[in-house]
Amino acid sequence: MKATISLGGSLLTGDKSDPSLALNPGPYREYAAVLRKLQGEGHSLMVVCGGGKSARHFIQVAKDLDAPRPIQDMLGVKATHVNALLLTAALGTDADQARIYTRATELRHRQHGKILVG
Repeated sequence: MKATISLGGSLLTGDKSDPSLALNPGPYREYAAVLRKLQGEGHSLMVVCGGGKSARHFIQVAKDLDAPRPIQDMLGVKATHVNALLLTAALGTDADQARIYTRATELRHRQHGKILVG
């Protein structure tokens, strides 16, 4: 079965009530293990990551600096990319290490048999 999984950033970076912004490798490893299990059962997976707490923090700092909305949005996108890269690192060779998928048109470059992360 082909499946796309949306993995909210707060699942990876901690909930917003925690005052700490420090990233912890534990959640990335735990989700990577679940994704590997699903892949091992024959599923073809794409995972879409959110920005989570780090995105909210960066956006708030930008607001405090009176940054325009496009800069705030780009900070959220970059934080999302960091989460996707960290999940890719946790997945190791089970993930497509060549790219973080940001557009549907990039799927033509996918590595078959790998978990895609976007």
